[in-house]
Amino acid sequence: MDEDTEDAKARERRYEEERYEEERQERIRHRNRVSGRIALWITAAALVLLAYDSATAALAAHRDDRPWAYPLVLAVTCVAAVVVAGAWSLARRRR
Repeated sequence: MDEDTEDAKARERRYEEERYEEERQERIRHRNRVSGRIALWITAAALVLLAYDSATAALAAHRDDRPWAYPLVLAVTCVAAVVVAGAWSLARRRR
């Protein structure tokens, strides 16, 4: 009878440890998802700011008859990166 009780206690302990580990892993996954979203928003904001700055620099350079292609290409690249990041984020969210 003592053996059965010890086995039951060991099973219960294992079950509790597994449940605790599963809950811990879920908290870690949730924290990683939230921090990933925050990082994505910060990156998108920085890219939008860089695109805006590059576009205004390209317009000013074009107005002053200076080379303007590089700032324009940089602005377009930043906008494309924001679009790709947004599409990637939406695709991940739907999975």
